[in-house]
Amino acid sequence: DDVLRYLAGEPVSAAPPSAAYRLSKFVRRHRVGVSVAAALLATLLAGLTGTALGLVEARRQTRIADGERKAAEEASASLARVVDFQSRMLRRVPPFEMGRDLAEDLTERVDAALAGAETGAESEADARASATATFEGLLAGISMTDAARRIIDLNVLAPAAEAVAEEFADEPLTRAALHGTLAETYRALGVYDRALEQARIALELLAEHKGELHPDTVRARASAGELCYQAG
Repeated sequence: DDVLRYLAGEPVSAAPPSAAYRLSKFVRRHRVGVSVAAALLATLLAGLTGTALGLVEARRQTRIADGERKAAEEASASLARVVDFQSRMLRRVPPFEMGRDLAEDLTERVDAALAGAETGAESEADARASATATFEGLLAGISMTDAARRIIDLNVLAPAAEAVAEEFADEPLTRAALHGTLAETYRALGVYDRALEQARIALELLAEHKGELHPDTVRARASAGELCYQAG
């Protein structure tokens, strides 16, 4: 019986067969079916593996997208703060027009003061003419544009520089951008020493937080170098 079983590819009964022995006999008897089943199983496993990997990648991409969205929201919020800060602190004031308006205002104030003087008509006219001539002579030796620059610096830019350090103390890169804006504003006004001061602060922040060779740091260094040249 065992010889016939062996010739038929079946397990023999001379000894208790192991599971591996029975399996090997089964595979030999049903090679085609087992091969097809194995191929189907391999295809199924490959599909499950691909699906699992796809899910893992999808989750990874979702995390990346969420991180980028959060970063974009934070950047947008930071940008909104910067825009609001600049609109409040860095409004452009043309120094020439401001100087002209300052001179006109001073002239009107002197005229009003002289008009109220309790003197006779003739002496009042003489006093007005003398005072006006003296005042205009003084104004001729004064650069109202420089005066306007000083007013802008004292009332707008210097307070803005202090506010940047306080309001954006925990955002060094935002601070760097704002100090760079202040530097460009001072440059536009022709106040090169103050522009260079702000440019150096921006450069130090960028070098510390982005690295010496980062493109933003390199550009900031080039800008500071140009200001050094303009400042003599």
